[in-house]
Amino acid sequence: MNNTKFKVWSFISVMVGAAIGIGITYSIQGMPVLPVLIGYIVYGVILAIFLFFLGRSKIPDTDERTSVNVRNFFAYGSTMLIITLFFIIFVYHMFGNESIEISTLVIFFSVAFAILTLGSFITRKL
Repeated sequence: MNNTKFKVWSFISVMVGAAIGIGITYSIQGMPVLPVLIGYIVYGVILAIFLFFLGRSKIPDTDERTSVNVRNFFAYGSTMLIITLFFIIFVYHMFGNESIEISTLVIFFSVAFAILTLGSFITRKL
């Protein structure tokens, strides 16, 4: 898939996701619809401007060093994620809690996913 098709399909997928999000927000009573709609429209405009002005150089995006760096990052990152999770569970247990709420785990894994995603983009660009 060339770069232009990727830009178009990523923009379409973000807008479809925004429409689904607005539909879910609208279906729940008491949720503000207009601020969410304005936020998605502004996000779509910013994304479209960014994708339109994103230049393409003649240098290839990846090479052997990039794949090795990304592989090493995910190896170290996933290991540190597991060590951190076990440490958090250990400390949580030492404070006398016998169970962990699901929302706590959801927050932890959401933050871990965001950190690993951001780190992979940074590693890919190095």
